[in-house]
Amino acid sequence: MSKITVLPEELSNRIAAGEVVERPASVVKELFENAVDAGANIITVEIERAGSRLIRITDNGSGMDENDAILCFSPHATSKIKSAEDIERITTLGFRGEALPSIASVAKLTLKTRPADKAEGLEIELEGGKITDQKPTGMAPGTSFAVKELFFNVPARKKFLRSPATEEAHIQEMVIALALGFPHVTVTLKFDGKTALQAPGEDNLAARSAELFGKSFAGKMLNVDHTEEDVHISGLIAMPGFTRTSRREQRTFVNGRAVESMALYRGIRDGYGTLADFGRFPPTILNIEIDAFEYDINVHPTKREVRFKREYLISRAVANAVKQTLRQAPAPEMQLPANKLLARPEVLIDSAAISYTPAAETPSIPGLGIKQHQDIFKQDTPTVPPEDCIEEKTTQDKNNESPTENNKVISSTKPQFTDRDVPISAPENPVHAPAATPEKPAFTAVAFTDQPWDEPCPVKKPEYRPPLAMELANSESMRYAGILFGTFVMLEAVESEILYLIDFHAAHERVLYEELLAESQGKKVVPSQQLLLPPAIELSRTAAAFINKNEKLFSQLGFDAALLSSNTILLNAVPANLAKCENWEEVLSDIVNTVLEGEKTTRDSLEAIARAACHSAVKANDPLNEITAKALIKSLANCQRPDVCPHGRPTVLKMTKTELARRFGRM
Repeated sequence: MSKITVLPEELSNRIAAGEVVERPASVVKELFENAVDAGANIITVEIERAGSRLIRITDNGSGMDENDAILCFSPHATSKIKSAEDIERITTLGFRGEALPSIASVAKLTLKTRPADKAEGLEIELEGGKITDQKPTGMAPGTSFAVKELFFNVPARKKFLRSPATEEAHIQEMVIALALGFPHVTVTLKFDGKTALQAPGEDNLAARSAELFGKSFAGKMLNVDHTEEDVHISGLIAMPGFTRTSRREQRTFVNGRAVESMALYRGIRDGYGTLADFGRFPPTILNIEIDAFEYDINVHPTKREVRFKREYLISRAVANAVKQTLRQAPAPEMQLPANKLLARPEVLIDSAAISYTPAAETPSIPGLGIKQHQDIFKQDTPTVPPEDCIEEKTTQDKNNESPTENNKVISSTKPQFTDRDVPISAPENPVHAPAATPEKPAFTAVAFTDQPWDEPCPVKKPEYRPPLAMELANSESMRYAGILFGTFVMLEAVESEILYLIDFHAAHERVLYEELLAESQGKKVVPSQQLLLPPAIELSRTAAAFINKNEKLFSQLGFDAALLSSNTILLNAVPANLAKCENWEEVLSDIVNTVLEGEKTTRDSLEAIARAACHSAVKANDPLNEITAKALIKSLANCQRPDVCPHGRPTVLKMTKTELARRFGRM
């Protein structure tokens, strides 16, 4: 008996759909590209319930007659390829003949189409790839595809869809990429009847980028126009200093088709060189015009990747285009920030006859200026145990006490130590561990006190503390040694003879991250700082829509943002620990990119938002000094993962005395 069988057409179409139709955004991409190939210059995309209920794309293209309308749902039916030679020089967007039958096999689809030379159109209904109804219909020339109940017959695929906000963000990002690739096309995008994007046809790419991302974004971009051999590169690149945390905003096109290619990304990186920090990506919108014979788009069913026959030539041309544009960029203008005063506060107050006493110096780093971190290394008076740890006295003990002792008021004072002792222990407000998962047990949240007691309360004992946290909190053997290069804090373990180097910025990220996350996941209100003059911040339409859809998620972390327009938000409040950050446009863009880049769930999205917010805020800190350094070590000693920052970089390096002696040739 033969073991090899030919799969039924219905099953083979479903398998193909697994490659072509990854999510609702994939359907939008395929149908939009078909509309462009049909010569349409007006395309409308309508979405309901993030694409799970309805995806309708209407265009004013050439339309199809009855025979083509029926035949287009057959496997590998296409009007783009006639011979084998055509595969070597593909100039259209859709050519494989897999998209329509694949989409129809996993959805309920309605097609309405009419050529301009016909008096009436044709309506065809399909369910699971099978035609169920066919009738004439009245409509304007063009084509309309209505995809309903996507994955209705593939529940295993449907359950892997992300949250509606995430899916809508992917759809909007896909439409933006298509609109940038074909700026002459008028594009309208609607979510549940509300217009989310409306971009009229525009030959000027800079004008279209301003419509899609805002004038602030467009004002930071430079025009590119470079030709090298037979490669023409045009578009926009970011000015030096304008970067993002991910490559999502590095949009590259080949003959108008949005693609991904390491050759193009490598050219962008080489072109910027040292003008872009490591791990930061300048936004770009670059279109490479090249003969279709020079590249292969038939690499993946989704046509997302592209391979060039001469990758070195393409990378070199892109790098040269970027370098040439940056060399011609205007010099930056030096302007006094609006929030800086021209006179000292003392002078202004004296002129108004107002008494003024400068406040004592406190740590100016966000998250380290709170009460429990101030003057923690000086000891004046001892503290008393928490009230819940004080045992009730027996009747005999009470009788033996003097009246003065009975009437004495017990007050709790924060412990203070001398610089010689340098105790480093956990802060009063601990960071609570995340909830337990089957793969990773959670740590028990413990309220540590600033000073050990002879008989501590049993419920206050920590079940587990990371070894590094215990080492940093060992006040008897740890000695503060100073600050190196204004960045690294040095500690000396006297007994174990170990030198600790702590990266201040990485450690500070870890502290802020766990503080934000612990408060939000512990269902506490994260302290917010209301802004006296709320700024109106221009973002990409994807970022603005995502923040608006996830308003509750952002409010958990202390953000209060209201949508003003399709790409502008009003920032009313920010997390108190991050209030000193100035570039909120960059922070919020990085947050959205971080969340969407990793395909996060709701809980993971919360972690990603906190991680991106901390990473962006740390860059604006004041210079490091001894007070903030010691306060930082105190907070780091209570973190659940004090050894790495939220992005995985090490926070602490250790070197033994033996290793130092060996390097000096003493051993």
